[in-house]
Amino acid sequence: MNIETNKIFTIKKEVVDDKTYYKLIITKNNGKVFGEVKCRFKDDIEVDTNKKIKIIESWLDFYIKKSNNTTVPYIFINQFEYC
Repeated sequence: MNIETNKIFTIKKEVVDDKTYYKLIITKNNGKVFGEVKCRFKDDIEVDTNKKIKIIESWLDFYIKKSNNTTVPYIFINQFEYC
């Protein structure tokens, strides 16, 4: 499922055991944090934490967590620009 938005998002980056994880910070109109959504970028892309981006092309995707066989949704960000 493609995701289309004109909203600007802040990226949260976490490194655990040499593996990098990203989340989109979702805010309400008043700027308060509403929640976080897991996201991924192309393998050769690295984004610093607290960077603001505008998503150009993205879609909803998922992977299966092997330890308990659960589905984990995330947003794959194929194209974006820094704000």
